[in-house]
Amino acid sequence: MKDRKTVTLSDIAEVLHLSPTVISMVLNGKARKYRVSEEVERKVMHCAREMGYRPNRLAQSLRTGKTRTIGLILGDISNPFFARMARCIEREAAKYDYQVMFANSDESADKFERSAQLFISKQVDGMIVAPTENSEKSVRNILDTKIPIVLVDRIIDGLPVDYVQIDNEDATYRLTNKIIDKGFRKIAYMTISHGLSNFVARYAGFKRALQERNVPFDDSLFYEVDFENCQKSVREGVYMFLRMGIDAIFCASNRVGTQVMIVLRERNVELSDHFTVVSFDNPDEFKLAYFPVSCIEQPIETIGEKVMSILISKINGTSDKIEQVTIPARLIMK
Repeated sequence: MKDRKTVTLSDIAEVLHLSPTVISMVLNGKARKYRVSEEVERKVMHCAREMGYRPNRLAQSLRTGKTRTIGLILGDISNPFFARMARCIEREAAKYDYQVMFANSDESADKFERSAQLFISKQVDGMIVAPTENSEKSVRNILDTKIPIVLVDRIIDGLPVDYVQIDNEDATYRLTNKIIDKGFRKIAYMTISHGLSNFVARYAGFKRALQERNVPFDDSLFYEVDFENCQKSVREGVYMFLRMGIDAIFCASNRVGTQVMIVLRERNVELSDHFTVVSFDNPDEFKLAYFPVSCIEQPIETIGEKVMSILISKINGTSDKIEQVTIPARLIMK
């Protein structure tokens, strides 16, 4: 089969009886800058689509010094939160004509470092990362390369870097108050065993609500889940709490919350005025739960849009100030 001919700027120019320079201005998004009329811009864009024009990324990279790629490192792509975040960021990047290279750290500082070094070697134009525990040195190394970087979901205190996160402490504080209002007093807390900033803030909000409402809490009601053996670890924690006669479980992540619901169903534990489960995040699994779960819904679309907006502004050099954004979350009460 004969290879399909690659469509060039000159081919489009010949069809439209315009100069290749004008075609280049339009296809490189510079029509307004060089005062190309809207009518000509529409004709060029339509003709390029009809002829199947594809830009030469290598040539563009050599000419502009940009690869039009972004490196994205997330903690656990099997987590519905991160999966949705990745999809949202990829969609937002496409609006700016950028492609996303994905990496999954599995919450490992070593894997995070290897992914960061790979992206640096690939000369990505910018990075969006959810830092793991003990990844501060890696993030500092990225900053030293002058590659624009934005942290998402987690932050590193004291580091002069852009980030977008939700108000973890406030969201947990508000949800804890809601279940106290319903009369629950012996509230257990289950979290992933990480010292990440978002989990630290969530626990702080939980404890603050209990203290202000004079609800007793001791170390026996706090349980850290083993990330590597999540299902087994959650089951052991739930069994322990049920033996203690708790009346509520606060799950600090959707991964914990989903596993808690599975264990409770196995034990035929029903939601009642005397027992409830609440959770951070609002995955689709909660919609299928055999009893309703009040939860904290993170505005993933808003986070993705904001993190891309900040990164693009840094890549294009239109902003040099550090933006550290905290977005409120929404409570969903069932």
